[in-house]
Amino acid sequence: MSPDEVEGSARDLRGQSQRLSQLQAQIDRLVDEASHNWHGFDIGRFQQQWHGYHRQRLTRSAAGLMTMADTLSTQASDQRQTSQAEATSPTVNLLWLGYQAAPERLDPVSENSGPSDTPTDGYQRSDKYDEIERQVKKIMADQFKNAGLTEEEQAAAIERLCEQLDATPEPWRSLYMENLDKLHLVNGDSGVYYPIIDTAYVDLQNEANNERGSNYTIWHELAHGVDDKEKWFSAVTKDYQINGLDLDDALRADVRGAIVGRLDRFTDDAEQQSRIVDALMNKTTSTLSDGDRAVMNDLVNYFDRQLLSGPDANVASDIFGAMTGNVIGGQGINQYGHEDNYWDSGGDNASSEFWAGYSAKQVIGGEGLSITKELFPNGHKFADQMAEELIK
Repeated sequence: MSPDEVEGSARDLRGQSQRLSQLQAQIDRLVDEASHNWHGFDIGRFQQQWHGYHRQRLTRSAAGLMTMADTLSTQASDQRQTSQAEATSPTVNLLWLGYQAAPERLDPVSENSGPSDTPTDGYQRSDKYDEIERQVKKIMADQFKNAGLTEEEQAAAIERLCEQLDATPEPWRSLYMENLDKLHLVNGDSGVYYPIIDTAYVDLQNEANNERGSNYTIWHELAHGVDDKEKWFSAVTKDYQINGLDLDDALRADVRGAIVGRLDRFTDDAEQQSRIVDALMNKTTSTLSDGDRAVMNDLVNYFDRQLLSGPDANVASDIFGAMTGNVIGGQGINQYGHEDNYWDSGGDNASSEFWAGYSAKQVIGGEGLSITKELFPNGHKFADQMAEELIK
C-alpha cells in the first residue's frame, strides 16, 4: 500500500477501536441498569460473565486495534521520510484481527496410530553436531544412567537425542541450544517442569518409545524450561504480545474458529449455532437445552473421533480441552490433556502448554506437527513469530 492507503487503514482501525470502547461503555450502563431491576441468580451470572470475561476481551480488542493503528501510522511516516518509490509491506500481521477457521483434515488420525516419523530420517550430521552432543551429554548423560539403561542403551539414547536436535529446524534448534546449560533433567515418574529449580522430571526409561514421538516428553518439558528461562523473568508465553494480543488470544480464536467452521455439519440454525459456540467457549454447556446438547454431542464426537484422536493430535486435544472445559478433547479415551482444574477460568495459560507441545513437535516432526499447524493457524504463526524474535 501507499503511505496514504496505510494512513487510511490506520484511521479505520482507530475508528473501530473507538466503536468497541463506546460499545463497552453502553453495555456497562445496560448491565448496571439491569442490576437495579433484575435480581437473583441469573443476573449475578450475567454480570459475572460480562465483567469477568466479555468486557475484558472488548477492552483488549480495542487496545489491540489502536496499537495496530499507531503502528501503521508510524510506518506510513517512515515510508515518506525515506522517500521509497514503492511502499513496503506493513510488518503488522493482520491475522490477529480475527479468527481464521482451520482447514479440514483429509486423513483423520487412526485410534491405533503410532509414533510419527521424525525429521532424523535420512539424517546427515551438520557442522554444529559436536556442540549439540556436548550440550545434550551435559544435561542428560548421568540421568540415563540413573534410569537403569545399559551402557549401550545410554549411548543409543544420547545419539538419538543429538540427531533429533541437530535435524530440528531453526529457530527451534537454537532456542533449545541457548537454554540447555540453564536447565536440569532428572529421571522421574512423570513429565513435569519445576521453574523454581529449573528442573524437568521425565521417565527416561520409556522415552525412546513414547507414542507421541520418540523423546517427546523430554523435548516438551525442556521447552517449558526455554519458556521459563529465555530473556524474560517470567514465562515468555505470559508476556509476549503481538498487536496487543497474546498467544492465549490466538489459540482461543483458533478453537472458536474450528468449532464455528464445523457446526453447520450438524445444524443450520444460526441461533442454535451461536448458543452452542458460546456455551463451549464460556464453559457453560450445562445451561444448554436438550436439543442444543444433542447437537453439541454430535459435534463433540466428530472432533474427538476424527480430529483429536490419537497421540499425534495430543497438543491439539490438550488445547481444545483447555478452552472448552474438556468437553471437546482433553480427557477422552483417545485424547490427551490435563484435567480441567489445571486451567484457569478463561483457558488462559493454555499458551505455555501449546508452546511446549509445539516446540516438541518441531523436534519430532511428522504428522503431529502437521495436525498442530492445521488446527491452530493463528497459534502456530504466533509461536513461530515469537521464536524468531527470541533468537534475535
